[in-house]
Amino acid sequence: MAIRRRTGLIVVGIAAILLLTLIFVILALINVDRYRPEAIAYLQEKTGTQVEIGQLALTFFPVSIHIDNFGVKNPPLFPSGYIVKVARMDAELSVGALLRRQVVIRSLVLDDAVLNLTSDPDGPWNFENLQAKVSANTLPLGVISRVQIRRGQLIGRYHSSRRSPHLDPRKRESSPLPPQPPFSIDAHRV
Repeated sequence: MAIRRRTGLIVVGIAAILLLTLIFVILALINVDRYRPEAIAYLQEKTGTQVEIGQLALTFFPVSIHIDNFGVKNPPLFPSGYIVKVARMDAELSVGALLRRQVVIRSLVLDDAVLNLTSDPDGPWNFENLQAKVSANTLPLGVISRVQIRRGQLIGRYHSSRRSPHLDPRKRESSPLPPQPPFSIDAHRV
């Protein structure tokens, strides 16, 4: 009886080691960072602005995509800079939806996010989607059930694109609102 139990434990141990090895091999073979150019192109088409992604990574427990150094730049009407700059984003995906070849984000965590909201008195805000192209081949993401922002910062700015005769025509006027302290938000869909 002791020999069967010992043999069973050895078989279970070998199976566990093989499973862990298989998981690490699959992680090494699945390089989601190679899809970064397609992700950037998709986001640029949807937002109408320049998008930057530093690196993409995938984890299996839970199934998540990690995005490092994500940024969305201001449109040409506004001063150079970013609308959104995030040091790290973690998007937890629905496994069931992935098996049906759909992308559904269950939760989104933004670390060290900086939101620069700039208003032009003649019309738009810098985050308005003025140049985005509408495509029939859209990727429906659905509703994100939970969004969490850790160590975020919100910066408001009033920007004038009008040119003053007393100023260099290449410069634009810009007056910042007082900076706000870092904040955290944890939003849940009810």
